[in-house]
Amino acid sequence: MTQHDQDHRALIEVANTWRAKLSEGNLNAEERQAFEAWLKQDVRHEEVYDQAETYWSAYDYLAVTDLDDDLLRPSFSERITAFFDWSVLSGPRSVLAFGTAALACVAVSLIWIQTVSNDPIMTDARVERLAFASETGQVKVVSLPDGSEVTLAARSEMHLAYSQEARAVTLVKGAALFDVQPDADRPFSVISDHMSATVLGTQFEVSESAGRMRVAVREGLVDVAFPLVVDGVMSSLKTHRQLTAGDIVSATDETGLSKVRQTDVDRIAAWRNNILYYEGATLGEIVDDANRYSEVEIRLSELPPELRAKTINASFQATDLDALLDTLTYLYPIVIDRSDAGEILIRQAAERE
Repeated sequence: MTQHDQDHRALIEVANTWRAKLSEGNLNAEERQAFEAWLKQDVRHEEVYDQAETYWSAYDYLAVTDLDDDLLRPSFSERITAFFDWSVLSGPRSVLAFGTAALACVAVSLIWIQTVSNDPIMTDARVERLAFASETGQVKVVSLPDGSEVTLAARSEMHLAYSQEARAVTLVKGAALFDVQPDADRPFSVISDHMSATVLGTQFEVSESAGRMRVAVREGLVDVAFPLVVDGVMSSLKTHRQLTAGDIVSATDETGLSKVRQTDVDRIAAWRNNILYYEGATLGEIVDDANRYSEVEIRLSELPPELRAKTINASFQATDLDALLDTLTYLYPIVIDRSDAGEILIRQAAERE
């Protein structure tokens, strides 16, 4: 551990000690003045204290599987020792606040996670950078420098950065199926907005439509990470899911990472055969995907929240957009407005009297 890390860890412990004391609600005037002086002493103090507040709020949302044991610092035994040392130094009143102090110790570990990024770090100066994109209605197969293969869905784009230490792909938009060549020394990571999926060698799909990101696995093991969402707001803490063949997860900035559910492996990346399968998809997701095959922009008009939130299970032929749109009028109370040659507008249908 570097001196910088040691200093940062010490700062975290001080912040959580203050947070624990404040949660007891009985600071005297002198203690509160000392706390406020500590906050103003250095801009880093306020930043780390804000992080402590975030993790305390997030504590009830966490599952054991959300945390990576290799990233927990200090160790569990060190946290317990630290708690008892602190309780002895602080007196009987702190012992009565065992639950509060224990949470503070956990918060120290959680904040420590923030210093370890899930994204690959390219320290090698020799980084190979490439970009690939597909056109409207085009499914494009791309061979990568390491022998891996990527199939891009229509109107999709990805950026690639390879070094001797890591293989990193950013899915800028659309969807892609990754067939990754194993390399134990260079993990393969795909980032889509705030979601990341990391593997050593496997086959999996990553997609983004209307703000919802999905990862589905055809074979192998994939680790998916996404920021923990607390009361509708993303925090700096990552939650994790491990996926195997037939597993799928999704995430949005408002709801966070979903539970793992099962899907038919044959339906994963079925767009390679111009079939669009949906399980629990919103109208916005379907329209977003349809636009990848349409030369004319399909746009949602102002729709009520309950209509935007309604989800369906369905399948469509990607190359037959007229049939897709007509089917949507049976599934949703909508009408298709083609009065403007430059766009197709989807409106809410008028209520029948």
